Amino acid sequence: HMRPVNTFFPGVGETTPPLTVFSDEAQAAEFYTTTPLNANESISSVGRIHAMYDILGRLGENDAKAVAESISTPNVARDMLSIVHAFGQEKLQYWGVS
Repeated sequence: HMRPVNTFFPGVGETTPPLTVFSDEAQAAEFYTTTPLNANESISSVGRIHAMYDILGRLGENDAKAVAESISTPNVARDMLSIVHAFGQEKLQYWGVS
C-alpha cells in the first residue's frame, strides 16, 4: 500500500505578506554592501558586523513584527496538518531537515 507523499517547504521566502525589513531593494543593497563579509577583515569588523545585524534585528522588530509573529513552529505545524486533512488523512508523518 503506497502512501501519497506531500512536500512542504516552510520558510519565509514565500511568506504572504512578505517578511521584509527594508523599504525597497536600494535600501537593502545599501545595508548589505556596507556590512563587512569577513569578521577578520579589519580590527573593527567584528564590532561593525555586530552593530549592523543589531540594527537589522531592530528593523525586523519594528517593521515586520506582525508578519514575524505568525512565522513560528506551531503555525507551520498547523499549516502542515491542515494540508494533511485536506487530503483526507488524519495523521501527519513528517521527515524534515533544517
